[in-house]
Amino acid sequence: GINAEYGSGINAEYGATLSSQAKAKFIRRVKKVYKNDDESHGITFEQFMTFNHFLDHLDDVEILVSVYFAAGMKFNKASLRQVAHVVADVELDPHIIDVVFTIFDDNGDEMLSNREFISVLKERAHRGLEK
Repeated sequence: GINAEYGSGINAEYGATLSSQAKAKFIRRVKKVYKNDDESHGITFEQFMTFNHFLDHLDDVEILVSVYFAAGMKFNKASLRQVAHVVADVELDPHIIDVVFTIFDDNGDEMLSNREFISVLKERAHRGLEK
């Protein structure tokens, strides 16, 4: 359900250092997308751990994403799946990818920009080091 998507791993891990405004914005997006989704049971621990493993390679992800942009390519859901496979040797579950896009796609264009995705995650990573 609604809280299962946002309340599970992604919020717990990355929402902790976001401003209350940013958290509220992300929660509104997730509620809007998943409000009538009776099929969804949230994010499993295995899905979360796979995504976390992917994020362990965030610097490499950032490099590969910048190559996409430099080549004039769009960074869509298929691109995220491919980058995860190439950089971290993981297969991200389609549901995780959908939730990531729901949270980070600010303009709703089904594409992620560096500002929408990488910069938010890197900010969280750097703040984690400061604690």
